[in-house]
Amino acid sequence: MKKIITLILTVCLSLCLAACGGNDSEESSNMYDGGSEPIVDDVSREEIGVFDELSTPNSLVIYLPDAEFLYFDTVTVPFEGDGIALVETMVEYGALPQGIKANSFVTVGMEAHIDMNEAYADYVKSGTTAEYFGVGCLVNTIIKYFPLVESVVITVNDEYIETGHMGMLDFAIGFYEE
Repeated sequence: MKKIITLILTVCLSLCLAACGGNDSEESSNMYDGGSEPIVDDVSREEIGVFDELSTPNSLVIYLPDAEFLYFDTVTVPFEGDGIALVETMVEYGALPQGIKANSFVTVGMEAHIDMNEAYADYVKSGTTAEYFGVGCLVNTIIKYFPLVESVVITVNDEYIETGHMGMLDFAIGFYEE
């Protein structure tokens, strides 16, 4: 009797694991590999009605360094735009230095992919503080404005960049906690 119950449990467990495993090749074909155009949903945030309470389509919470460059500060400003305009607004309000621009911006599932210009790479490579706030302010501002986004992949001229402390930024970066 024990052998029959063990056999039945083994078969059930095997079937459950097989059903949950799915087809890995199908899932990975939808992943952004950085080499081809990512798949972008045609549905806008306004169409699906998703916004969080701090960022709306009419305002942007910008993360920027405090006066002593010790902590993140925030400022809420009027805003309607995309990821490229978001970077322009961050520069306008001093969260990023003049000359920094976004080349492209897309969201892929719960990740944002932003390609920046060479001035951004020069800034985040210029020292520990610039690296921390240059990456952190950008990532936090994007995640706060786009409520479905949980992490950000940053490239410069379509290539991963290497910073002094974080190394090669070839991964998705989550929200910076203080």
